[in-house]
Amino acid sequence: MNSIETTENQTGTHDSRRMRLSLILLGGLLIGLAASLPLGIALPYPDLPPAGSCIYGTGTNPVERIRLAGVLLPLPCMPTFMFIQPVVWGSFLAAGAVFGLIAYRLAGRGSQILAALLGGFSFLVASFIGSQVVTRLPAPELPIFFSSSTADPFAIMVFGLSLTFALAIGLALRTRGLLWRAFAAATLTAMCYWLVAWILLGHAVMIWSHDATTPPLVHNLPDFGRPIGPMMKTTLISNLIAGMFGGWVTLILLTVRRANSGKPV
Repeated sequence: MNSIETTENQTGTHDSRRMRLSLILLGGLLIGLAASLPLGIALPYPDLPPAGSCIYGTGTNPVERIRLAGVLLPLPCMPTFMFIQPVVWGSFLAAGAVFGLIAYRLAGRGSQILAALLGGFSFLVASFIGSQVVTRLPAPELPIFFSSSTADPFAIMVFGLSLTFALAIGLALRTRGLLWRAFAAATLTAMCYWLVAWILLGHAVMIWSHDATTPPLVHNLPDFGRPIGPMMKTTLISNLIAGMFGGWVTLILLTVRRANSGKPV
């Protein structure tokens, strides 16, 4: 009888581990896809936003504005235009909410409703705010080969987004040590984003070949059936990879269990 019970316990443990791994993989995939695919779909094609909806900055008035419901708002036109598309804000909201439910399932404590609400709301709002401020963020002083006018500010933006998202989910789950866990998840996610963007923009190729004229890797990628520029390709691919990685790291850190206890930390 003891051997049968031991076998059943081991089987149950293995099934539990497989389920946990599956949920973690699913959560990261949701975030990566939501942060990339809808933006690519909503990217204005073949034209920019409707005529008259964007008023671009000038030398005397550098503030870019977008016309929404007849009102001019001092917001960057392109990211605002994309985020008001239902496919974009709906995907961010749904992915964040489902991610919160997955985190609740893995942690086994906290508020299920709050995890879904905070997950969806924080992911959407933090992403929208990040899209508004990223072009205004300063690039840190890094050695020439490691400095990138695109990768650096976007990585800073991703850090803030990931930190906000992790803190919101962790509060709903009542995660112990939330502050350091959220900072760790945000730091790893930002580093992943920076590395992917840095490679796509050709910095790794320049270091390897010592040839500044070598075309960046992103220029060799297909257009996926529409004229997506190098900047947007870099953003979408970096969002996909860093989003998946960040989702996995966030779930692992926020729902880690004590050894041999099965209880969430």
